[in-house]
Amino acid sequence: LATILEKQGFKHPDNRTGKGGIYLFKKHEKEDGGTLYDRRSRCRRYPDFYKPCKNEKNSDGGNPKAQIILDAKYKHLDSSVPREDLFQIISYMHVMECKCGGFVYPKVDGATGIEPLGELCGCGGEVALYGVAIPQQVNGMKEFQKDMALQELELNKSIGNL
Repeated sequence: LATILEKQGFKHPDNRTGKGGIYLFKKHEKEDGGTLYDRRSRCRRYPDFYKPCKNEKNSDGGNPKAQIILDAKYKHLDSSVPREDLFQIISYMHVMECKCGGFVYPKVDGATGIEPLGELCGCGGEVALYGVAIPQQVNGMKEFQKDMALQELELNKSIGNL
């Protein structure tokens, strides 16, 4: 997934190395003029993928502003999205002033594509499911790889049109 999305300009923050994280809270100044960092750094988070807006900073000046944020889920989301997952993507969208977010997940039934969940109340933004069809009836690894390459192209088209 990272290989596909990075070619489209997505960033892939890495919590293991501490690179690319975003902050949930603004910097706060101490009364003596110094900057208080410890609370802010404890609330650093790492979205799976985001595509930054070109030449635009977030209104808080610290986090990048994003065009789209995607969270990779390695579970089926065809029936419903767990509330914790929704809270997570909504938080990322709010903090990065992003109007488009969603989940990329393996899809067993149907074709690769976008399924809108809806428009958020409040600050707005669209949330969607990006299902990637996983070939089920194949004759060997070569056919599976060929079919997956087609699904990757479909995912690229879906995300590229946003």
